[in-house]
Amino acid sequence: MTQEEIEKLKEEAREFAKVEDDDIAFNLAFDAALETVEGAIGTFHKEKARERLLLCMVTQNFYDNRSILSKKTKEGLSYIVRTIMLQLQLEAEDEDGN
Repeated sequence: MTQEEIEKLKEEAREFAKVEDDDIAFNLAFDAALETVEGAIGTFHKEKARERLLLCMVTQNFYDNRSILSKKTKEGLSYIVRTIMLQLQLEAEDEDGN
């Protein structure tokens, strides 16, 4: 994807999440969400509505739940943080050839 296409997706996600300002937390949430979605489904197809919706929903989830702790128990890592950590561990193993 070109940088222009990524910026259009980011603006779509920003409108979806109703974020008005150029917020560093939102930008980081979007970048992480795009990496997470690509890691989960492979190639991201911007023309597919379900994939764009998934990207918007993951971005909003990351942005709205910026705390590392689970809100319910206030202890331990949130499910999404554990999922990302596991995904990164598996990717690292693939790169190392294990």
